[in-house]
Amino acid sequence: MQNVLIPLPVGARALDVRCLGEFSIRHADGWLAGSQIRKGRQLIQYLVAHPRRLVSRDELIDAFWPDCVTDAAAHRVHLVVSAARATLRRVLGGAEAIRSVRSSYALEESLRVETDFTRFLSLADSGDPADWHAALALYRGEFLSGEDGDWLIPLRVRCASAFVAILDALARQAYERGDHATALRYGLELIGAERGHEGATQLAMRAFAALGRRERVRAIYDQLAGYLRKSLSVTPTVETTALLNELIGSA
Repeated sequence: MQNVLIPLPVGARALDVRCLGEFSIRHADGWLAGSQIRKGRQLIQYLVAHPRRLVSRDELIDAFWPDCVTDAAAHRVHLVVSAARATLRRVLGGAEAIRSVRSSYALEESLRVETDFTRFLSLADSGDPADWHAALALYRGEFLSGEDGDWLIPLRVRCASAFVAILDALARQAYERGDHATALRYGLELIGAERGHEGATQLAMRAFAALGRRERVRAIYDQLAGYLRKSLSVTPTVETTALLNELIGSA
């Protein structure tokens, strides 16, 4: 029996997708992991990342197969579109989710697309610390962790930069109100995300000193110095070294 394509009605249920960390799509029985979507995954990811515009066949070829000859690449686009449609029909109960217009593709306009990364970026742009905490809860890892492609880089940088900015703001706010333990927690998390972040190292040094753990002041400084030396062949700034001397000297 031939499959019947069901057009998505206005108000159809959302396509709920996680892009921070491992890619996954919500379906009736839970979350379908990206590793379980063997065919069509790339196109779904690309369309989810650009949910409200038409994506041309040439754009897809440039994103996925830039070195492939034109005819072969066009055939690959046809195959990946077919596979993506089949996957989304399975997720959406048989509804058709991808439309084509003159060799370009887009998600159906009536399909509500909900992604963790768009929610994360919206919360990150807020000036409300409560929103920042909600954003941190969404950040399970870099954008589409484990996936390959140069097209991913701008979104990875944008999300990672927002993550770092939130941690930095929360750490500084905690330190300013005298909550040195919380400031230290965020500062160390920030260092974990960006090991060469001297501002975070300085804040962690101050927090360690305020908590009476001056032995850790030297240790966190040495950790930064070792990373900068091995990775960039530079040393910590004069300001960071002066802070070390100030904190150790006041012990």
